[in-house]
Amino acid sequence: MLAKTFIKINSDDNLSEDRWRRREETRKTNIVEDDGGRRLTTIDIPFTVFELERAMGRTKVTSSGKDDINYEMLKHLGEKMKGRLLELYNKVWEKGKLPKNWKEAVVIPIIKPGKDPSIPENYRLIALMSHMGKVTERMITDRLNYYLESRNLLMKYQNGFRTGRGTREAIVSLENDIRKAQNNKESLVIVYFDIEKAYDMVWKEGLLIKLKRLGIEGRTYDWIKDCLFNRYIQIKIGDRLSEGYRVDNGMPQGSVISPVLFSFMINDAFEDIGYDVGKALFAVDGILWKRGRNIQYLQKKIQEAIIKVENWSFEWGFKFSVDKTKGMVFTKKINVKIELKLYRDPLAQVHSFRYLGVIFDERLIWKENISNIVERCKKVINFMRCLRSNDWGASTKALKQVYIAMIRPVIDYGSVVYSSASKTLLKKIEVIHSQALRICCGAMKTTPIVSLQVEMGEMPLTLRFKLLKLNYWVCVQGSTVDKHMVKGEMKVGGQCFNGQNESMVWMSCRLAEAFKLNDMVVLKKFLYSPTPFWLFPKVIIDFHIHNVIKIRKGVGNWDNVVEERLNDAHQLFIPVYTDGSRESGNLTGFSFWIPKFSKYHKSRPSNNLSVYTVEMLAISFSLQWIEQNGVRKSIICSNSMSVLLSIKEMPADKRSDILYEIFECLFRLMKTDSEVRLMWVPAHSGVEGNEIADYYAKQATKLDTMMEVPYSVAEVKSLVTYCNPRFYESSRSP
Repeated sequence: MLAKTFIKINSDDNLSEDRWRRREETRKTNIVEDDGGRRLTTIDIPFTVFELERAMGRTKVTSSGKDDINYEMLKHLGEKMKGRLLELYNKVWEKGKLPKNWKEAVVIPIIKPGKDPSIPENYRLIALMSHMGKVTERMITDRLNYYLESRNLLMKYQNGFRTGRGTREAIVSLENDIRKAQNNKESLVIVYFDIEKAYDMVWKEGLLIKLKRLGIEGRTYDWIKDCLFNRYIQIKIGDRLSEGYRVDNGMPQGSVISPVLFSFMINDAFEDIGYDVGKALFAVDGILWKRGRNIQYLQKKIQEAIIKVENWSFEWGFKFSVDKTKGMVFTKKINVKIELKLYRDPLAQVHSFRYLGVIFDERLIWKENISNIVERCKKVINFMRCLRSNDWGASTKALKQVYIAMIRPVIDYGSVVYSSASKTLLKKIEVIHSQALRICCGAMKTTPIVSLQVEMGEMPLTLRFKLLKLNYWVCVQGSTVDKHMVKGEMKVGGQCFNGQNESMVWMSCRLAEAFKLNDMVVLKKFLYSPTPFWLFPKVIIDFHIHNVIKIRKGVGNWDNVVEERLNDAHQLFIPVYTDGSRESGNLTGFSFWIPKFSKYHKSRPSNNLSVYTVEMLAISFSLQWIEQNGVRKSIICSNSMSVLLSIKEMPADKRSDILYEIFECLFRLMKTDSEVRLMWVPAHSGVEGNEIADYYAKQATKLDTMMEVPYSVAEVKSLVTYCNPRFYESSRSP
C-alpha cells in the first residue's frame, strides 16, 4: 500500500491533458537522437585513482543499500582492490550501462511529526541506495559542478545546491530592495512561487534535452540517461521488503547527483523575465518582485512575469501550486489590494509570508519573525530547565552544548536582516539569550547579564549581530560580481541612507568601513583551475614517520629517523625542506632549503596570513624552483599535516588559489616525466633540514620587501573576530 502510494506521486497520470500535450511539443521540437558514436570531451575521460580517493574521502557513515556494502568497507580496501574497483567504474562509464542494483532503492517510511500514521501520504521517504553506485555519482557530480561553474552556465539568481551559496543571498537581496522602496517612498509587489511535487515530477526527457543544450554529451550524457530511467523502489518495514515498483518521473531519491541535476533543470525558470524585475531562486522556492510608486503598473509587470513563468512550466512539465503561491505588497499605504492570477486562478494576497525560514511582513518591522524565534527558543529553554536543578542535573559544559546546538542557530539564522528591528523587539531575543546562559551556569536571577556573558564566554547579541554581518560581507567580497546577486550592491558610498530603514547591505558596508576592511584584497572563493581537476596526477604522500610517532614513544634522534626513511623509500629523490613562520606582530614568512645544492629561498608575504597559507606557499614556490631547474626526482619534506592532507584530498574551500597552483605545477612536471613526492616530518624535533628551513622562514619575516598575497575569507573572518574591541565601540552607529 505504501509503495503504490509513493509511486502514484511520480506517475504520469498526475499530468493534465494540456500539460501532456505541451510537454510532447517540447519533445518534438528538441528531438534527442541516439547516434551511438558521440563526441567525447575532457569530461568523458576515464576516472582516475585521484578522483576515486577524493570521492571516498568525503563520504560519511550512512546506512547502506540493498547490497549491504558501505563506505567504510570501500575505504579500507587495499591498493590492488581499489584498482579493480576503478576498473569496474570505468567499464560502467565506458558502456553507459549501470548495474541493476545501483538503480534500486530500499525506502524506509518515516511518519511525519503530528500526522495520522494510518494515512499513507503522511509518511516521508528515506531512500537507501548502493554505496558502490553513489561513489561513481560523487565523481560525476564533481565533474558536472566544475563544468557548470567554470563556464558560468548557472543563472546568477540560482542559489540552491551551489558551493558557497545559500539562502542568505535571496533573503538579503529581497530585503535590500524593500528598504530601497521604503526610503524612496515606493511600494514593492512580490509573488512567492511554490512548485507542486517539483522533485518527484521532474520530466526526465526534458532534463536530457537541457543537458544537450548545455553541451553535455558523450559518456556523461549516456550515464545520466541510464541513471534516470528504469529505476525501482522497494518499501522496507522491519526485515520485510515489498515488491519492486518502477518510478516514472522525478529525480532519484537518495542520489548524490540528483541536486545538481535538479538545479539546472529549473535553472531557466525566470530566464525570459527582464532585468527590471527582481528574482531569486533557491531549489523550489522562487520569488519575483518589482518596486515603484504606481502599484497598478507594478501589478501589471508582475502579472506579465507570472504568465512567462506559466509558459515555462507547461513547456517543461512542472506545475505551480495556486494554493501555496502568494502575492504580497510591501508598502506604508493602507488597505492596498492587488489582483494576481496563476493559471487564470486568483492568487491570495497575504500580509506576511515565510520565505526560506524568515517571515517577511508588509512593513518589514520583523515582529512576526522575532515572535517565531522566541517561541522556538522557549521550548528549548524548558527542555534545559528539565536537565538541570540546583543540586543535580547536566553539567555547565553539557548545557552550553545544548545552547550552541539548539538556541544559537535559531537566533543567528536571518539575523543579518532582522537585526534592523526596533530595540523593543530585539530585547525579547536578548531575554531568551540571557535565560539560556543563566540556566547553563546555574546563576541566580539577580546575576548581572554581563557577568553571565563573561562566565560563559559569549559576546552580547548586539556585537554578535555585527560580527555576523561582517562575516557575510567578507563572504560576498570573496565572490565574483557576475556570479553573485548581492555583491554589486555592496559598495561603500554606493547607497544613500537617511539613518532610517537601513538595509543589511548598507549596515555591513558601513561596518566594513569602520573596520578598515575595504582595502584588503580578499581571495575569490571557489576558483576553478584552467586544467580540469580530474586531469591532475595522484600525489604520493609519505606519512610513515607520523605513524611511527603514534606507535613508538620516546624516539631519540628524529634526524636519523628521517634520514633512514629517505634512504630506504626515497633513495633516488632529492629532499627539499619547506617551512612557514608567523612571528609577533602577525609578520609572516616562508622558505625552502635544498641540502644537496646548498640552495635556499625565503620570501615575506602579506601580514596576518595564517600559518596554513604560508606553509602552502612554501610548497608552491619549491615546486616552481624544481620545475625551473629541471629536477627529475624530488621529495618535498613539510611539517604541516593540514597542508599535506589538503593536497591529498583537494578541498574546494581552503586556499584554492595556491592549491591549484601546486597541482598545475605537478601537472606540468608530470608531462616532462618528472616525479615529485611529499613527506611529513616532525617540527622542532632536531631534523636538520627542517630546522634550517625554519631558520630562513623566521628570517623572511624581517625582510623589507613584501609580496602581496590575497587573504582568504577565513583569514579575514579571523581578523574581524579577534580584532581590537575598540573597533566594535567605534562602529556602534551601524
